[in-house]
Amino acid sequence: MKHAAHRAQRQPRRGRTAVAIASLLAGVLVLVGGQGTFAFWTDEASVGGATIQAGTIDLKVNGKDSHITTTLGMAAMVPGDSVAEVITLRNSGSAGLTYTLTGGLSGADALAFATPGALRLRIVENGVRSVSGSTATCSGGNEILSRVLQLSGASLLGGPRGPVAAGQEAATLCFEVSMATSLTAAPSSLQGKSTTLTLTFTASSALS
Repeated sequence: MKHAAHRAQRQPRRGRTAVAIASLLAGVLVLVGGQGTFAFWTDEASVGGATIQAGTIDLKVNGKDSHITTTLGMAAMVPGDSVAEVITLRNSGSAGLTYTLTGGLSGADALAFATPGALRLRIVENGVRSVSGSTATCSGGNEILSRVLQLSGASLLGGPRGPVAAGQEAATLCFEVSMATSLTAAPSSLQGKSTTLTLTFTASSALS
């Protein structure tokens, strides 16, 4: 009985110890949980001024978008005659460009001239027009093309030429058109017929 009473007296002590331990763990948990309440300062930096404006390409022929020639045509051309004109190309835009040239004969009688090869076109880079009238030719410079004229749309300079920087002169080109002297190339059947030579420069933006 004494042992039972002794045990009964010691049991509440374990209960107090358990409460104390539980209280201690609760305090630890509160301390651990409290670590997430610290504040962190923040700051930001930005990058501005990234405005982008598209460039322009503007190819001019003798200072204009469309040039009407005054000396590259002839009203009464006969075998052996030739005409010539100097044309200046310039990039008046704000971005670099390259350019190509297509051209040829058009009109109702174009095929009559193209089939026998009656007309020949020469292009001379940095050339000058020599004399005038029905014997005008291109001289000096560097010949970059000499070919019989065919129907319109043919590529005349191969691949793109350039690049040409913004605000810079692209080229000075002398164009010469002549009629063949042989009856095979310029037969008598051409008398009274007419055709129109059209030249088209096409500019494209150049990769920088």
